[in-house]
Amino acid sequence: MKRQMVYIVGLFFVFSFAYGSHRKMFLKENIYDEYPIDTVQGPYMELPLPEVPSTLREPQKRAAFLLQHFWDKMDFADTLRSHNRNFIEQNFVNFLSIFPHADITELPPAVSRLLNLAEKDKEAYILLVDVARKYLYELESPLFNEDYYLLFLNEIVRSSILDKYEKARPAYWLSVARKNRPGTKAADFGYIDRQKRKHTLYNMKTRKILIVFYDPGCEHCMEVIDILSTNETIRNCIEDGRLSVMAVYADGDSSLWYAKQNMPVGWLDVLDITGVQEREHYVLRTLPTLYLLDENKKVLLKDTSVETLETYLVTIEN
Repeated sequence: MKRQMVYIVGLFFVFSFAYGSHRKMFLKENIYDEYPIDTVQGPYMELPLPEVPSTLREPQKRAAFLLQHFWDKMDFADTLRSHNRNFIEQNFVNFLSIFPHADITELPPAVSRLLNLAEKDKEAYILLVDVARKYLYELESPLFNEDYYLLFLNEIVRSSILDKYEKARPAYWLSVARKNRPGTKAADFGYIDRQKRKHTLYNMKTRKILIVFYDPGCEHCMEVIDILSTNETIRNCIEDGRLSVMAVYADGDSSLWYAKQNMPVGWLDVLDITGVQEREHYVLRTLPTLYLLDENKKVLLKDTSVETLETYLVTIEN
């Protein structure tokens, strides 16, 4: 039986310590207090794996069993563990490592069960909420996954253990995560180009469009734009007419936009005129922010990276 579990057990170690060097990067926007790091160490840092019945031989069914029983040995009333950030983070990452191997229908009940168990102690619950945000919704996280985070948010906003003020931030992130979801039509907006002509996103005719929300005064934005402009895959897609790139300045300072004209040749450089940020049609959590849309303005990639964009174009276009 142990041999049959090896392929899943190995998953737990893939991300177990890969995230440690990033911890200090995720303190921003933390509305919860820091929790004490206590004496839970060594082998006690990881919950024992549930015993998978030998009758379950299909990988997805075994993964589903592990998901549903992963927290069986966890008592959230035991504050030595449930208030320990290191302990919760380690086991949360182990728990997440099973997600890709289970059927998607198994994920919501597994998340619901975890959060219900955590309601035994409010401080433990709040810590778990923060850990979920940190690993699944901080853009710098190697485990960033909006789909998974939505599963947690849907449960958190319905929880009876938090009051309306404590639910305010999760409710806001839920509304943000639901906007411009992959597979849905992107929000329309108006803009003017360098020739001072007015247009809208929906009126733009192109096979695919990469929207780059940026700020002319943002050094990192310019670095990413340079990487995009020199990427061979992206450049080939542009030259072949398979992709258009539109750089959008949405911060409202038109004088800054007019003063700086340094977009790559072939890119459309535009100024938002409909208040994309103020009206939160697009929530730009960081700059630059990249969206890939199809010819019907359906979102293909949201808040994506250059690496993910390139992989997608190579896979889809070739």
